[in-house]
Amino acid sequence: MLPESLTKIIESVDYVNYDLHIRNIDFSTKLLKVDFSIHDSEGSNGRVNIRMTILGEADYCIAKHGNSSYNHLENEHPLLWRFSDIQCELYIKGQTTTIKELIFDLFSIHHSLFGPYVSFDPSIIKTLERGHGVLQNGSKKLLKLYAETLNEYGIKTSIIGEHSPSKHLQDLKILFLGNSYFIGDQYEFEVLD
Repeated sequence: MLPESLTKIIESVDYVNYDLHIRNIDFSTKLLKVDFSIHDSEGSNGRVNIRMTILGEADYCIAKHGNSSYNHLENEHPLLWRFSDIQCELYIKGQTTTIKELIFDLFSIHHSLFGPYVSFDPSIIKTLERGHGVLQNGSKKLLKLYAETLNEYGIKTSIIGEHSPSKHLQDLKILFLGNSYFIGDQYEFEVLD
């Protein structure tokens, strides 16, 4: 699903297949403005330039490559958890003889949720080797997944220090344009000359 105004623009150009390229980002105002173009990937010289204005902008990531036509808007995505979910601390006590396998499993959880956008925290490895302490701060949803895996390896866990998210951040959405993303409250689009 895409914002309705962007869907109308894409449908009006009637490209069967298209590529999207981010051309410019304007940080000079309070609102983030992103100019991008949609190119007909079937060989015609068609191109439409679009300006997106993001209201309530909270975060973004611009991918250098991979600007495909796979674009979608989501209300629930792990990249939104740091804004919308309760934030906690995950403490551990205990060790395992299969630490490499445990690290791989934790990395797999992390990568399945955040892909290339958020790096796996290498300090986790030192805490696991030490066998006690704060393993990670973050979203309660993420920490519960980590805790389940740690428990399977015989490591005791405790999630504490719950901090509720700010009310004004709970309704954020994430818009993926190719491999780039933009997090905000609302998105407005206009066709440029």
